[in-house]
Amino acid sequence: MAEAQIIPFPPRPQAAEGSDRLRRAIGDLQDALLAQSQALTDWRLATTELGFGVAALAEALGRTRLSLAAVQDRLAGIRANAESLARWDGAALLEAATRL
Repeated sequence: MAEAQIIPFPPRPQAAEGSDRLRRAIGDLQDALLAQSQALTDWRLATTELGFGVAALAEALGRTRLSLAAVQDRLAGIRANAESLARWDGAALLEAATRL
């Protein structure tokens, strides 16, 4: 028999191309993970700032509540004085009417 000539398979360019695609995909994945990590850090910072803002609003609301309570107390005193003056005025008018 004659010697057989072995013809090798041609190199697979797809394999090299596939490696490049895999490297690009891994690089894109790493970039996405870094972006996600940064977004999570930003979100945590924003929630912390929001917490400080809510605490400041709660403190301001507490001060406003105390202020309104003080105004209510003053108004109650003024009302009591006004009612007392109205009673005195009514009694004075009645007494003046009976003298005439």
